Amino acid sequence: MKIGLAVAVVFTMTAFVSYVVAPEWMWMYFLSPDSVAWTLPLIAVGYLVTFGLGFAAAQGLRVLGRGWVTGASAAMVIAEVAVVGVTWDRYRLVGSTDEWLAGSAHPLFGVPPSGPVRLISVLGPVFAVALIAGIIVTWRTKRAFATDR
Repeated sequence: MKIGLAVAVVFTMTAFVSYVVAPEWMWMYFLSPDSVAWTLPLIAVGYLVTFGLGFAAAQGLRVLGRGWVTGASAAMVIAEVAVVGVTWDRYRLVGSTDEWLAGSAHPLFGVPPSGPVRLISVLGPVFAVALIAGIIVTWRTKRAFATDR
């Protein structure tokens, strides 16, 4: 759980730096960041609580069998892909609401990255490294624990 929590903290930090750089994009241009700024502390806690609930759910599902955990994980990935798919026209363009409406927001996957995407493009790999490292450490720890039994 400690490794997962560390990865969740890296993700939360990545999200908050992205929020500082492009707050209107982080709300997908649906809301004005000024009107919902009060929610930011709740969101920070929410990311970590969501991780904790997911961890607890996985522990509960593990009792039912590995297939349940795998199925729940697959459902989570499918749901995330669906959310990104539904908001793709907003997700892929980073900037202010005015830039997005004018068609001048910066492409999230533009080469070379421009505008706010320059910093955001660094954060993705940082999170990816943390996630991959967390998976490797967890996998190795699990293998070492199973070998000790």
